Amino acid sequence: MGHSISEVVMKFGYSRTTISRVYREYRVSGKTSNLRHRCDRKNTLKERDRRRLTRNLKRVRRATLPQIASNFNVGVLTSVTVRTVELTIIDMGFRSRSATRVLLLTARHTALCLAWARQHCHWTIDGWKHVAWLDESRFQLFRADGRVRIWRQTHESMAPTCQQGTVQSDSLQRAVQKRSPPPRTPMDLWTVLQDSRCELPPGYLQTLVEIMPRRIAALLRARGDRTRY
Repeated sequence: MGHSISEVVMKFGYSRTTISRVYREYRVSGKTSNLRHRCDRKNTLKERDRRRLTRNLKRVRRATLPQIASNFNVGVLTSVTVRTVELTIIDMGFRSRSATRVLLLTARHTALCLAWARQHCHWTIDGWKHVAWLDESRFQLFRADGRVRIWRQTHESMAPTCQQGTVQSDSLQRAVQKRSPPPRTPMDLWTVLQDSRCELPPGYLQTLVEIMPRRIAALLRARGDRTRY
């Protein structure tokens, strides 16, 4: 016994539009399901093409999707769309991420860092408690901060080609970003910075002191070069 569209909507809880569309498809094709959803999407790019795409990504990490697709289609008989390239990149484990911010170090800086680490490798936590700590954070009133996005896999965050040089830290950045409304003028920013500095949790500096031995050990292992700290 047949039922009206309204009765089917009430019985199954689907929208009237969905029920009407399924009914029209059934009247035309005699089918009540979409078989396309049962099939896995076939890989458009072969394994050889995927290896070439990986090489292109690692050679130019900062390329946009249209640029990647354009470079990939050079010299091939059958071109692929930007969407196909995007899906293949995601399937290979690549994601668009902000470049890892690390200090800009010259050979001289590295040598000085290594010498400093060797000089302080025997310091205890009690010794670090007598150090005066400075904070050199960067703050901007506008969003254009020059940050770079790159294509990388999960394990490549510290790879040299996935890094962006910086000269300052940002320990207060998160506290300022939580302010609502955000500062709009230099005077507002200065007031927010002072308030945020006073509102840092009591254990903030204590944690900084306690991890210094680990920071020194990591710096020695890197022979004065960049570390994850």
